[in-house]
Amino acid sequence: MPILHIKLTPNSNGITKVVLDRDIRSQDMVLRKITITKPNTNYTQPSIKIRLPFLAGNEIHSNDSRSFFTVPNDVSQRFVNVDFNLKVGAEHIPNEFEAQVVDSNNANIVSSTNTYDEIHLYFDYQSNSLF
Repeated sequence: MPILHIKLTPNSNGITKVVLDRDIRSQDMVLRKITITKPNTNYTQPSIKIRLPFLAGNEIHSNDSRSFFTVPNDVSQRFVNVDFNLKVGAEHIPNEFEAQVVDSNNANIVSSTNTYDEIHLYFDYQSNSLF
């Protein structure tokens, strides 16, 4: 079973450009793990929200935010690991796309706010075939 690993890093506008080696066709995926690495424990908000365009279609409905996936944050830890077993149907994933990270108040998290170093998302999926 192939694995999709997405690494997000903060920058000046809160948007991370993700470049994969190839497209991934539409299919069911399972989100297995999200890891957040922070430079310190200054980020005191209870969550971080992530928008992935291939999940934005009709996969995430929430009264919390507009198609963002909410990840809990342990404010006392520099390294946060959250295990999931969340099955989602993903739209076609192009080899290049933009992901957005916001705080629990829906404000972009940018490099100047010093709230995280990296966020890693790990998905299982059925096939890496293009057909």
